[in-house]
Amino acid sequence: MKLLLTVVYLIIFYGHVNAQSAEELIQKAQVELDVVNYKKAIELYTKLIEKKSGNSFAYTRRAYAYYSNGQFKNCIKDCNKSLSLKPEIYEKYYTIQLRGFAYLSEGKWEMALKDFDLYLRIYYEDVSVGTGKALALYKMGRYTESIDEYTVLLKNKSLEKNDSIECLSYLGFNYLGMDSVAKAKRYYSEARILDSLDSRQLYLGGAITYDEENYKESIKLYDKIIKTDSSAIQAFLYCGRSYHLKMAYDTALFYFNLFKNRGGKDDYLNYDLAKAEQGRKNDKKALIYLKTYLIDNPNSSDLNNSVSWALFELGDFNNAFIIANRAVKNDTNNADAYDTRGCIFYKLMKYNLAIKDFTKALVINPLYINSYYYRGLCYNKLTQNNKACADWLKVKGQVYTIPKNEKDLDELIDKNCKP
Repeated sequence: MKLLLTVVYLIIFYGHVNAQSAEELIQKAQVELDVVNYKKAIELYTKLIEKKSGNSFAYTRRAYAYYSNGQFKNCIKDCNKSLSLKPEIYEKYYTIQLRGFAYLSEGKWEMALKDFDLYLRIYYEDVSVGTGKALALYKMGRYTESIDEYTVLLKNKSLEKNDSIECLSYLGFNYLGMDSVAKAKRYYSEARILDSLDSRQLYLGGAITYDEENYKESIKLYDKIIKTDSSAIQAFLYCGRSYHLKMAYDTALFYFNLFKNRGGKDDYLNYDLAKAEQGRKNDKKALIYLKTYLIDNPNSSDLNNSVSWALFELGDFNNAFIIANRAVKNDTNNADAYDTRGCIFYKLMKYNLAIKDFTKALVINPLYINSYYYRGLCYNKLTQNNKACADWLKVKGQVYTIPKNEKDLDELIDKNCKP
């Protein structure tokens, strides 16, 4: 998306400052913007603000420099200040759409959508802001509305190739979000025709093949992004996730760390790193990542359960129990959480409580093999071998890996169960 300042804009707002020194600062700052030296431009606009603190133009221009430099919070702050100074109509709406893009970059979809809607009431044919609005709707999961916006944009006969690829790619992402893979593939094909190397359509292709569990193909597409677009660091993350699901944990970890070391940010990164370390049987490192992730997501039942299970495997049953309780409390229909807490109760020799949790897990998910195995162990400890054998026989013949340090299933059946 492009944020362009028109000549008209500059002509109108040069009138805001009359002092020669202020005009010189504006000219110098513009030169720094033109050569992409945003840090220096910010310094010059800051000096201008010191001279003309009530000048809305100065705040808007510094906001633009902040935005271009990736300092979105500062951009939003300056936009708010500029708008509070009641700028003239053109500057007002320019500032509103600039703030909208900053909100979009900060992941504040609703705030971005509000600003884009305000701007489009006046400049309803602006393609850049139109695609921003459609993207915000997509990020909010409002797929039908986003599809409508992108469809309208595609009807614009003056739409540039770059914008067409964006619209087609995100139409595909929207349909993928609605589980309509066939339609997603259709728009992927149309975008590829326009440019087979454009990273947006490659991301869509990667997402489609990932959704279809064709991880070899998704890795191929993400790798192509990495080779053709050095700025597209998100491809490292998705490539890592594809390798993880192929159980190539060392390679997955390599890509996750590449993403992290290049400044990539993702809400699930620490979780991704933890799962890769777990795959490598490095439970201690996995636990560090999980605990870090848990700080930002304290109410996630699945995450609390993952941390609890990692502690369980490390033999820290008391702390595992505390976090397992939190997992159950956060989601009373989480079979994993009941199973984990049941395993902890078993290790703490509280067999009746363990049986209660395993039974609850099996009510939620009757196919939960681990609960049958461990509930059988509990019944065996209580000398209720008929019930123990009934559970173990449900496990026999299933694809199931006996947890480490636990007894072999066949050995348990041979020793405790009558022919």
